[in-house]
Amino acid sequence: MAGDEKPRRVRPYWDEDPWPEAVSGTAVLDNARELVQRHITTGDEEVDALILWAVGTWAVKPYDYFPGLVVTSPEKQCGKTRLMEVVGMLTHRPILTIDASMATLYRAVEEDGATIFIDEIDRIKNRERREDLTRMLNGSTSRAFGWVERCETVGRRIERRSFSVFGPKACAGIGVDSVPDTFRDRSLHIELQRRAKPQARNKLRHDKDAFGRMRQRIARWADDHLEKLGNPAEFPFPEYTSERHEEAWEPLLEIAQVVSGPWPDRAWSAMEKLTKPIETTESWRVALLRDCQQVYRTLGDGDGNIARDQLRLELLNLDEPSRAWKTWGKGAPAAPLTSEAMRKVLSKYEIRTTEVWINGAKQRGYKWDDFFDAWESYLGL
Repeated sequence: MAGDEKPRRVRPYWDEDPWPEAVSGTAVLDNARELVQRHITTGDEEVDALILWAVGTWAVKPYDYFPGLVVTSPEKQCGKTRLMEVVGMLTHRPILTIDASMATLYRAVEEDGATIFIDEIDRIKNRERREDLTRMLNGSTSRAFGWVERCETVGRRIERRSFSVFGPKACAGIGVDSVPDTFRDRSLHIELQRRAKPQARNKLRHDKDAFGRMRQRIARWADDHLEKLGNPAEFPFPEYTSERHEEAWEPLLEIAQVVSGPWPDRAWSAMEKLTKPIETTESWRVALLRDCQQVYRTLGDGDGNIARDQLRLELLNLDEPSRAWKTWGKGAPAAPLTSEAMRKVLSKYEIRTTEVWINGAKQRGYKWDDFFDAWESYLGL
């Protein structure tokens, strides 16, 4: 080699020359399913979702939205890292990392179309780094809004640079709250549990060649069918799914339809299982709306208004409040909810104090009519 020039390092699993002959989508996905199940232990629906997501990373181009992948567990040693590695070995240009600068990630996505896997996201404690990562993840599911703006020094000049961060991202961490909630809402969420008696699994290194061949076959299928993708049908989603759920699943359901065979039914079963409504912790802001509704139902409409201070006192004296408003504030002992804190929160829902008539006199208060839109939007009532 001339001079001191070093050979370019080739990333693992970036050998993406398509299979030389046309392939059957059903056979490819069936074989990928069998291959994945040799190495990870989770439900059939979860495996099917992972396969469809991995195939989708080769066919992102026609889509305006593409879901992320979130893998969580309550404790360590539940198989998150192994799952990420197995799925990564089937995806388009994977970068599996526990540490990378944001500048590196921006360029890997825009210049290489890489699929980013971030393991141990719960261990990222630096606030600024976590906020940057959160912004990238939140923007990565939408082509139109998946951009970050940065300034770069070019010679003696500072130039603005726009980076597209749209594209498949996966992250794993301990606990649901370790993953940014907006990204989680727009992702497939796989929850793993530690097995009492772990099943014997194949060594991943023994199947390295099998994964290589599978990547080539997936690449060939995606190349041959790209023109058929990007215009998903109006799927009859269940009523409990949100618009974010639907945008996340439409590409995968369409891929399953084009593959055909058992995959449309498998994809639908996976969607139903992974998007079933689950009990979530209600934010204290929504809890305040709920308890204001409880006050309204207790007192009745009256003359259509309630004084600000009366609403606060009623909240403090509820028999079964959604939050302990008497000890809501910070400090020791904890202070009760203040009128000012209540005002700031309600104003975010366009519920504002005004001069109202109470018992023939003007007071600072609220109009009950101003609550109805927020109650319907956030409480469904």
